[in-house]
Amino acid sequence: MVKYYTPQVEPLKNGKFKYSIRYTDPSFVGVHKSSTTITKNTAHARNLAEIKVKNAIKEKLSIRSVKQITMDKLIDKLEDNLKQQGLAPKTLDAYFAYLINYLSNLKID
Repeated sequence: MVKYYTPQVEPLKNGKFKYSIRYTDPSFVGVHKSSTTITKNTAHARNLAEIKVKNAIKEKLSIRSVKQITMDKLIDKLEDNLKQQGLAPKTLDAYFAYLINYLSNLKID
């Protein structure tokens, strides 16, 4: 689910306005920003810009790429991602103890 933050309207040097919305991508730690240019700072122009920007965000989020990855590399990336989120060390230990146990049961000899 995408979380949208409060839109911002900034005046530009050429007399137009930049309408931007910050949003969080569920598959990424952090905030992205998407924007468009509007000619007037009216309620109607802001509503049209909001529709345009949210459609652009939906298009960006709908693009999925599939890459081959090993389970070990995937766990390393997951660990980095969870550490960036600031989870407690006990929580991380519990997650990775479970994953290691799960992986050991998956390996076929």
